[in-house]
Amino acid sequence: MPAVPFAAVSDGPITSIHNPRGGLAWWVYVGGMGLAGVGGFVNVVMLLGTGRAVSHLTGSASTWASDLVTGEHSAELAILAVLIASFFVGAALSGLIVGESSLRPGRRYGLALVVEGLLLTLAAGLIGRVSLLPIWLAAMAMGLQNALATSYRQLVLRTTHVTGLVTDIGLMVGHALRHDRVPNWKMALLLALLFGSVGGAGVGALAFKLMALRALWIVAVGTSASGLGYFVWRARRAHSLWREV
Repeated sequence: MPAVPFAAVSDGPITSIHNPRGGLAWWVYVGGMGLAGVGGFVNVVMLLGTGRAVSHLTGSASTWASDLVTGEHSAELAILAVLIASFFVGAALSGLIVGESSLRPGRRYGLALVVEGLLLTLAAGLIGRVSLLPIWLAAMAMGLQNALATSYRQLVLRTTHVTGLVTDIGLMVGHALRHDRVPNWKMALLLALLFGSVGGAGVGALAFKLMALRALWIVAVGTSASGLGYFVWRARRAHSLWREV
């Protein structure tokens, strides 16, 4: 069945998410890889600099539950609870700004990225001045990013952690070994997200080695600039800046 271009929401231009050959448009792969790179970069910088993971919360949730039961490290309970809550608030912000979580052209991704960039900017500016708030702000930014687009045509999308990506890639490989049909664009998109996350983590580790926690400014500025560029482009196409707000 040929791919049918999706129309944008009513307050934006009509743009296809597909290329003329039926695959995904190039910007989907580039944008997904870039976001996954930001997730990997932020997490490794915060992990190396503060000892806290902010882009995936499984370990934090497990530690919180363990401390709650054993009574050990009781001071950590509130810190981890706020960390998890910050990620939750970020996801809620994304839902408020963007609307539905399925990937679709015409949504307010630019505005959401500007907000994410602002959160990362605040985190970068406060690191070294206060101890915990930058961690919580970075977690909020990651929650917002991860909720930007969580699915497309029954494919689950993740840009802040790799467990699900590796699971889905492995599942598709298993299907292929059974001679089941696996759409090329699905595998390509998941691999782009995986490579972006791993590559971003590597670049983040190198940047931390050179700049310490100041490396967070790189993604703060980059995310803000990307979001602002998309925001302005969409506003010009919609012939109204206020439609994007």
